[in-house]
Amino acid sequence: MTLQERIQKLMEKENKYFNKTPKNIHNPFIQDGKVCVDKYIEFLEEYNAFINHQPKKFKKINDKEMIL
Repeated sequence: MTLQERIQKLMEKENKYFNKTPKNIHNPFIQDGKVCVDKYIEFLEEYNAFINHQPKKFKKINDKEMIL
């Protein structure tokens, strides 16, 4: 089974949301009715880079009155 077939099967089996959405909603991973593996891998790489970003240093808030 190729990677494209695995992804297609996973999307059909695991995520029932895609099957219930109206046909006019654009799915960026589908191209010509098939899963575009290149787009999927590119998305995963960019998402991983976003998640693993360097966190900002914590800055303590020095305020006498903190009103929420």
